[in-house]
Amino acid sequence: MEVKIYLLNSKLNVSKIVLNNVSRESQIHTFGWPIAPHIEEREEYRPKADVGGITAEIAINEKDLFGGQEKQEFRYDYWSLKQDGSFYLLKSLFEDVRKPNYLFFNTRTIRITEVLMYILNLYSKLEVNNNEPIIISIRHGGLKGRIMGAAGNRLIFEQRKSNEDEVNTEIQTSLKEIDENMTDVVFKFTTPLFEMFDFFSVDKKIIDDIVSNYRKGNIT
Repeated sequence: MEVKIYLLNSKLNVSKIVLNNVSRESQIHTFGWPIAPHIEEREEYRPKADVGGITAEIAINEKDLFGGQEKQEFRYDYWSLKQDGSFYLLKSLFEDVRKPNYLFFNTRTIRITEVLMYILNLYSKLEVNNNEPIIISIRHGGLKGRIMGAAGNRLIFEQRKSNEDEVNTEIQTSLKEIDENMTDVVFKFTTPLFEMFDFFSVDKKIIDDIVSNYRKGNIT
């Protein structure tokens, strides 16, 4: 999952100390590792100051016990926050830890929702105007041959595979639109991703249920 976000008319020039603090305070601790994780306990994983802002890279490749069986687990997160407010994220798919070769529609909905919640927190703390145009690009790669599935109690009975390897969607929005119409914004990203899996679609009411509950701190 790759995310690129920038303010169309940015006049920000935020200090790296402030960036480090507000990015930590903007995390959502509801599902797994948060978007843009701050892992303070390990020196090599902490955010580092660089020329244009702050960057963190977290790569974990270790054996883990899951479901009574020992297996190799790989997780990767790279994120960068620049002084002009632009944000970049590259992370491995959660599904590969639980069920390799699958993509869970509700997990993808949650992750996209969390990205939006994170930037709402982040840009609000940086005092960005609610109507400032924001460009958001979200790309999912490594899709070819994956099967659309679901996590938890949600079920998909038909096996639908992707014949394409990646889907990238870019939109222009604002903090006001994200806050007031988050389901609509999420739907703009999930629709082109899901339909690549043999025309798979999810009723907008289901997306709204997932988004609304996640904003309240619940996973459905």
